[in-house]
Amino acid sequence: MPSTTVQYINPNQDSKEIKNIPKDIRIFYLKATIAILTLAFATVSAILVWRLLESKNNCDEHLTEASDQDKKDEIPVLSSRTRTPNEEKTWQCPQVGKKKSLPYTLPRGVQQTFQDVKKLLKEKIGKKTLVSVSCTAVYRNDQLWNAAYGILDKSTLPAKTPNEDTLYRTGSLVKLLT
Repeated sequence: MPSTTVQYINPNQDSKEIKNIPKDIRIFYLKATIAILTLAFATVSAILVWRLLESKNNCDEHLTEASDQDKKDEIPVLSSRTRTPNEEKTWQCPQVGKKKSLPYTLPRGVQQTFQDVKKLLKEKIGKKTLVSVSCTAVYRNDQLWNAAYGILDKSTLPAKTPNEDTLYRTGSLVKLLT
């Protein structure tokens, strides 16, 4: 039966092998590693900048305005905001877009509810049971509906009507928080 011997490795033995490498060779390896990493970083950065500039130039050439036919086919969005001329232009090849919620229409039931509330408010203001009232429906930081009726102060002439920024003396806590 063959005999086996077990030898324990001294932790200092490995460091002796590293110490046997001359200092100038270790410095050369360190400089070579730094040079390779710097070259790789510069190459990746150059490619990134080149791609961004190339895609921007291509998109500048393809910048178009939405056609009249596209405007007619759009689904109406219930919102009080108006479009700016910059929003009507579309990029055909955007690389990174701004985070923006998709346009949507309210369900018919919700639209009908808003119309019913509008009728009710007009009736109450017409019967003089309410002096003025403003309502705003907000969902996910988007204003869905806004209505303001009545006269703010009967004693002032000309009479001012409320708007979406009107603050009332009572009942405006929710308005302040939204």
